[in-house]
Amino acid sequence: TPTPTPEPVLSEDLTVLPHNVVKALELASDPNWIKIYHGSAKWDGMDVEWNGGHKVTRFTSEDVKCSTEFFVKRMIEESPKGQRTFDDLLENYTVLEDNGSVNGKRIYMSFHTPVWGIGQRDLCTHIVRCLITPDEAAKYGVSPVGEPMDPKDRHNYTSIKNTLVLGTMSRPHPKAPENPKYVRAHMNIQGYVVTPMSPTTCRIVEVIAMDVKGSLPSWAVAAGAKRVYERFSKMIKYVESEYAKQ
Repeated sequence: TPTPTPEPVLSEDLTVLPHNVVKALELASDPNWIKIYHGSAKWDGMDVEWNGGHKVTRFTSEDVKCSTEFFVKRMIEESPKGQRTFDDLLENYTVLEDNGSVNGKRIYMSFHTPVWGIGQRDLCTHIVRCLITPDEAAKYGVSPVGEPMDPKDRHNYTSIKNTLVLGTMSRPHPKAPENPKYVRAHMNIQGYVVTPMSPTTCRIVEVIAMDVKGSLPSWAVAAGAKRVYERFSKMIKYVESEYAKQ
C-alpha cells in the first residue's frame, strides 16, 4: 500500500501573497520612516522612488481596544457603514464587483474636497485582504502575540490569531469611467496591517501613497495630509467605541 501524501500545511491559495498585500507589508516594515507627529497615533513619512517619487505616509496605533475579527466585521464586511461615520469627506462608495475574499472587490469612491477651492477627487480601486503565516509575519516584523497557527485558509476570519493585511491599489473598471466632475486620483497603495496583541486588542498600521493628480499648492497638500491623519484617529476611536458596546 503506497504511503499517502501528507496534506500540505497551506493550500495553493497561500503559496503566493497578492501584490497589493506584499506592497503594504513592505512599506509598513520599511526602516526608513521619519517621524512627523506622534500624538494619539504615530504619524511617519517617507519618500520613495515610485511613480515619480511620491510620499508615503504611515499611521500606527499600538493598543487598539478591539479584536481583529471585529475590525474585519466593521471596517471591511460592513463597509461603508463605518467609513461614513468617521470620514466626512466620503461622498460616494460603490462596490463595482465583488469577487469574494480571495480575489477581492473593485470599488469606486468619490470625495468632497478637504479645503475650499480645490477640485473633488475620485478613485477606482481593487482591494484584497488575507491572513499571513507566522513566518511571513516574522519576515516583516508584524508577528502577533501568542502562538498563531499556519492558516489552511487565508480567508477564514471567524477567529483570527494571525496578522491580517489589506491592500488597495488603483485599477480601472468599465463601470466607473472618468467623470469630468472629478479629478481621477491614483492610489499607489493603501493598506492596513492588523496584528492581534490579545483576544481583545490589536495593533493597526495604515500605509498610504496616493497621487492626487492635478496641480495643488503646498498648503493644500499639507491640509489634505492632516485630514488623512485625523481620519485614521477617528477610525480608531470608532472601532473602539463600537467594540465596547458589545
